[in-house]
Amino acid sequence: MILNGFRIDYKSVVSFSDQLVDFIIEQIRLGNIKPGEKMPTMREAALRTNLGIVTVNNAYQKLIQNSILESHGRHGVYVAENSHDIEESAQEAIELSQVEMEFVELLRPAIEFGKQKGIDTERLIEIVKMIEKSNNLESAGFGNI
Repeated sequence: MILNGFRIDYKSVVSFSDQLVDFIIEQIRLGNIKPGEKMPTMREAALRTNLGIVTVNNAYQKLIQNSILESHGRHGVYVAENSHDIEESAQEAIELSQVEMEFVELLRPAIEFGKQKGIDTERLIEIVKMIEKSNNLESAGFGNI
């Protein structure tokens, strides 16, 4: 059964969704999941892996973006027919995970600083969104920081 054998590594710095991405890629490489095979629905996958639906969705979307899985709308998500050429697509997915991990390591001290100064998580997220939206601290209403 697809996704059987997946275990969350709670001690890993790799996000749960990236752990699922890595597991699916490895299962395709090993031939346990075949090109053209239908993947479990997000709800089924969440139940089988003990992950949240949002986490499963994030993993599926990353695999779709890297042409490892294909969404067929209401008909479900399938392993891409060209997934036998998985090495290049998998490398792109893994590189993205590494970039995300570098970002996390850069962001962690800023989050700690914000929390020490009494800024809650929701406000930190709002600030990041404002910065991203404006791409400029001054126009985000922060003046000269």
